[in-house]
Amino acid sequence: MSEAVQVPTTRDQLRAATLGQKVVVRRRLVELNDREFEVRGPTVGQRQAIQNAAMTLDMATQQANIDPVKLQVEAMMELVFVPGTDERVFEEADRDTIFAGDGVGWVDELSNHAVSMITGKSDEGNDDQPTK
Repeated sequence: MSEAVQVPTTRDQLRAATLGQKVVVRRRLVELNDREFEVRGPTVGQRQAIQNAAMTLDMATQQANIDPVKLQVEAMMELVFVPGTDERVFEEADRDTIFAGDGVGWVDELSNHAVSMITGKSDEGNDDQPTK
């Protein structure tokens, strides 16, 4: 039995297979209150910014933790767009209004979609549409 001879892979080939690829943005259209919203998958930089914004420090243990509610709100604010545009639906000035809301309904709906785009766990029945 003969074994296939593997040709060594070069650094340039590995870089072309990763860094040289076109950026693919996952997009999900979400209907809510008779309106359509676009929820996008985050870039690595956006994912880091969202996680950093949701980070809290436990003073007793000096341990950093992710606040799940902050994570939801930060993800929603960063990843929800007017469909087909680069315009975010929510802005910094909306943060207090969002946190003052009742925490159910549209906030949960949109933030659950946004968080699932970070974690990669797609909601059943919502196919993410990659675009270049």
